Amino acid sequence: MGPALLEQTEGLDLDLVKQGLENLELAGEHTPKVHVGKTLDESIRIVDIDPLSMDLPLAITQLTAQIAKRSIEVPKEARVVVEQLTRWAGNPKRSTVGEVMDGVSALLLAEGLGSTAADGLKQTAGPVEWTDGRFTVTVAMVFRPVLVELVARWMLAEAQKSVFCRLGSDISFDRVHMSVAYAAGHLLSTAPQIRSLIMAYFRMHVPVCIAEQALVAASADATTNVLVVVWRLLRRLPEALGVESWGWEAPLVMLMGPQHDDLVRLLACEVLCMVKKMSDHGRAQLLATRPIDAAMQARTLAWLTHGEQHAAQTAETQMHEQNRANYDAKVWQTDGAHAWISEQQLSSS
Repeated sequence: MGPALLEQTEGLDLDLVKQGLENLELAGEHTPKVHVGKTLDESIRIVDIDPLSMDLPLAITQLTAQIAKRSIEVPKEARVVVEQLTRWAGNPKRSTVGEVMDGVSALLLAEGLGSTAADGLKQTAGPVEWTDGRFTVTVAMVFRPVLVELVARWMLAEAQKSVFCRLGSDISFDRVHMSVAYAAGHLLSTAPQIRSLIMAYFRMHVPVCIAEQALVAASADATTNVLVVVWRLLRRLPEALGVESWGWEAPLVMLMGPQHDDLVRLLACEVLCMVKKMSDHGRAQLLATRPIDAAMQARTLAWLTHGEQHAAQTAETQMHEQNRANYDAKVWQTDGAHAWISEQQLSSS
């Protein structure tokens, strides 16, 4: 984590960040050897990139190009930030590197504030896939070499103020915690290097408020969105299930009450079964008091599980495509890719 990218360090729990970086290394996200694969794509490895070598103005230009190319809707909470970053890319002297990194860090949280995690869940036909998360994943892919730095800013005392205030003056911390859970649910499948930082974030901010938020949600749709985010978080971060202090059980049991519709009850049951590590028999007993339509159960479970697999596969494909696009645009360069090109030039001469 280079000094030029960490200008604001007051309040940083260095032990937590150090743990995240050590796990990044254990996960194979760092290696001193130049890796040359059989193809150029195989030779482009994020682990070989010095974060300080990133061309941030070019990265922002690449981000806006990818948003347009993929027809991705920019969340309303992110539009002002995207405009500010675009202006900065045209005149980098307008802001410091730290301010720009705070802005990009905020972009990773923006989509979760207006979460539509459950979009498509009530469809009775069509493909079983998740339709949200595209903006969050695209931001992470373009800025992947500094993703650890961007996530760490959610825990920096001073950077927190700068990051969160960019999302709006009326954003509560409950909604921020929800957004962190939302981002984690989409990013952890292709960004294992941030796992320890996400876990550390939620150890600092007990996320039971996320489940409790579902109890006071304004509508059944809002409650459904919260429960889908919780389900994704626990699926991507199973070690969180061992944190007893999180206290998920009480609010989830309440959500299974007769005052809630069948979809809310079913999702609450699925999350509770994960928390309590229940068997299929235990799950059936939970739902026995008020049976839920079998077709809806099958559709919901297929949407959760197959949608998760499809999202992970799509993110993996996009990661490779974005790596190549960033390399071609010279957002950053890697020794492995340079070596591969040199080998090809030598073999053809």
